[in-house]
Amino acid sequence: MNIAPVWIMAVVACQMASGIANASDNLNGIDIVNDKLVFMYDDQTIEMTALEYGIWMTETSGRVGQIMGDNGKSRGPLQIGEAAWKDAIEFDDSIGGSYADVDGIDYSLRIFRAYKSRYATERRLGQKPTGQQIARMWNGGPTGHRKAATIGYWKKVRSHINALQTQSAIE
Repeated sequence: MNIAPVWIMAVVACQMASGIANASDNLNGIDIVNDKLVFMYDDQTIEMTALEYGIWMTETSGRVGQIMGDNGKSRGPLQIGEAAWKDAIEFDDSIGGSYADVDGIDYSLRIFRAYKSRYATERRLGQKPTGQQIARMWNGGPTGHRKAATIGYWKKVRSHINALQTQSAIE
């Protein structure tokens, strides 16, 4: 099912900061394959889940590049803090790279997935992790799923996922 119009509308609707690329600038078609969004960006094939999409839209409205946030404490499309980056590369040292590499969407996704694999586990949580738990940990750290302060973040992520699912069902 092709959702390119949805994706592009969502991305184009956000404002671009000076010197920061928007995903629509280099986007070449999007499809859903095995419950993942698949698209080409800067000659790379990028795959992302609906949860990852919701987090990206919540964090930076689909922007890519050197996006500084939290008063310089986080950066990139998924707004990764240096502590989360260190956690991820410590967990999966095959990722390599430097902290500045989180400015790229593909590398940011690798960091997110390693962080998720480290903390959002059935063994650690006593159940299969939910999208809500994962998103709230991303926002609030390894125990973020238990913090009231991360509930609003989850609601924003969920709204992006719901909008994506609603639009894809319409097409």
